[in-house]
Amino acid sequence: MTQLQSMMLNSTTMLPVDEGHEQYCVQVNSTNASSVAVPSSAAFELQIQVCIAVSAILCFTGALTNGGLLIVVLKFESLRKGAGIFIAHLLLCQLILLATVLPVGIHTVSLAAKSRANGGTQVHCEVCVFQQSAGMALFYLINFTEALLALNRLIGVYYPTKYHIINRRIFHVVGLAFCWTLSLGFTVPPIFQLGALYQMSPLGNCVVTVVSQKSRAPLVLLLALYVYVPLIFTTIAAVLISMRLISSHRAVAPTRKANSTPGNDDGSRSAPPHNSTRQPNMSERQRRMSKMLITSFAVNFLCQLPQFILAASGLIMRYPVALLWTTALLSFQFLVTPITFLVRNEDYRNKARELLYRSIRRPHRGHPEQRSQSRTSARQRQSRSIKTQESPW
Repeated sequence: MTQLQSMMLNSTTMLPVDEGHEQYCVQVNSTNASSVAVPSSAAFELQIQVCIAVSAILCFTGALTNGGLLIVVLKFESLRKGAGIFIAHLLLCQLILLATVLPVGIHTVSLAAKSRANGGTQVHCEVCVFQQSAGMALFYLINFTEALLALNRLIGVYYPTKYHIINRRIFHVVGLAFCWTLSLGFTVPPIFQLGALYQMSPLGNCVVTVVSQKSRAPLVLLLALYVYVPLIFTTIAAVLISMRLISSHRAVAPTRKANSTPGNDDGSRSAPPHNSTRQPNMSERQRRMSKMLITSFAVNFLCQLPQFILAASGLIMRYPVALLWTTALLSFQFLVTPITFLVRNEDYRNKARELLYRSIRRPHRGHPEQRSQSRTSARQRQSRSIKTQESPW
């Protein structure tokens, strides 16, 4: 699926549309053999098998991490409040990719390797119509969702007094609907061979090729907008948020000791009596959320940077196996994202720990009196934690 950056950029001929499913297979001929031909050697096939194994492990582990954190977010309303819906949407898209689309891609590459070993030809190229369209749509949705998260946090950091205006469910739903419209608007037309076509290369991976030179320029432009603009915006937002957090920390740190009082023993800046305990906690939560997103954006940028370099330099076509390794790198990115959320944000860790505690305690309910006492203590714990059930946003 990471061939998105190189698709349409190296297709030099209009592919024939034959009867049956041959039109979905990239045709190797004298004019484009240098760009799509796959080397035949034992070392190359070994690299393919290693890449397949690594990608499969990353997909399985990533599906577990994304699915686990998604359950935690859906179980607790405090994590779904505000822009938390973007986190849930991001985890869901990554889970679908890791559990369905990427494994299908790994399987097609494996089948192509077996076909080359047996001297046969590619089969079932038409699977790319579904695999590539779904993979591209989800990939775009992930990038757009991260851009929405970056915009939400950017406004929250620089305009905290106006943040409540945009931090509403209606704006969140409209933002996600806009992302879906953009994603489907680009990925659906090639299904019907409008301007582009989903095909399978001799390597077994799915690509998008233009059906005419007239559609090449606008499609390449749209591709650049869909892929690079969200990433650039997210990167710039992460830098601006980091600068704001650093300046805020430098401004608050010298006054903590001077402004600390017996009733405000955490060393934070003093506040009016009626809000002396709540406001520092909210600032700390939002600070953790900002750090979590910055770390996530940095990991995503580092994981996607190699494929941009390979596509821009043309190396991705001269070394086809590099294309598969970028797929493994993308799987690693999706695997690390939920781990970053847990490591960098205490709210997610506490809720995950609480959910794990519940699942362990549930099978061991014991005597009815013990269950009654357990329910009473649970109510007491819940009443004590009501004040902390605020959204981290």
